[in-house]
Amino acid sequence: MAEMKKRESPSIDEWLREAKEDPRAADVGMFLVHNGTVRKTAKALVRMGEKDAKDVSGMLFSYDEEKVQAAIRETYRMEGIHYIRVWLNSGELEVGDDIMYVLIGGDIRPHVIAGLETLVGKIKSECVKEEEIFVSGRKKRIGCVIMASGLSKRFGRNKLLAEFQGKTMIQRVLDITGEDLFERRVVVTRSEEVREICRQQNVDVIFHALPDRNDTIHLGMDVMKEMDGCLFCPCDQPLLQKESLMRMLDRFERKGKGIYRLSYEEKQGAPILFGKEYFQELLALPSKCGGSYLVKKYPDQVENVSASDKIELFDIDTQEQYEAMIQKYR
Repeated sequence: MAEMKKRESPSIDEWLREAKEDPRAADVGMFLVHNGTVRKTAKALVRMGEKDAKDVSGMLFSYDEEKVQAAIRETYRMEGIHYIRVWLNSGELEVGDDIMYVLIGGDIRPHVIAGLETLVGKIKSECVKEEEIFVSGRKKRIGCVIMASGLSKRFGRNKLLAEFQGKTMIQRVLDITGEDLFERRVVVTRSEEVREICRQQNVDVIFHALPDRNDTIHLGMDVMKEMDGCLFCPCDQPLLQKESLMRMLDRFERKGKGIYRLSYEEKQGAPILFGKEYFQELLALPSKCGGSYLVKKYPDQVENVSASDKIELFDIDTQEQYEAMIQKYR
């Protein structure tokens, strides 16, 4: 997909001027322009009639340039089509922002209308990724357990204190889960340094010396029993974005139950959000098992929520991976 950075919209007057100066313009009897924009009403309302769908505050939009060019070439093969120009936005868009412009010229009106409908349809269905961002004001109580109990054996030292782009790993997680995003948030850790960082920032922390992953989940769940859902967030994915967490919460808000897992295309990862109906099983996980145990147990109840980029799912386990990521994203 193209880089997630919002672009400046083109001038349609300039586009038309250039189109009419093109050698192909002599065969064009009509130009049509399509301008797609971000609307406030959610797809679930306008397309599926879901009356309780929340308003949209924005959209994450990206596209595959090769697929777009293939769609353009295919449209050029339609009868009477002589000129095509396409512009697509990218990144986090706001309501009213332009999503796309398509300019198409052809010999007669029926050919131009058919060409425009075909091209826009292909772009929307085959070439782009759209993820709505919903207006805040949640009705569900959602908690967050930050999993900070790893021993970092493969890393060689406490990786939560390793810095990436000027912040420690633990600080990056505290930042993206903060600002009242959750009804309640707690860090579960064995690290005295992490405990002190949390205390300095008035973040609830559970300090323990228990050995297994299910112990960490059990301790976190003990303080989340009154929540409607709970998200388990790792600390070793330094490129995880707050917007991805918000999409997971928005998806859960609409249904109020189920399991939601951050993913990118075919790759599944973390965080994972569980509805309250799984709390008792989370409290009774087998020794050394984590939340993925329930993901495997109930595959039909897992809904993937797309990350903005696959790099969000990358977790650091070794010093070599850490150094490579620092070099790549310096």
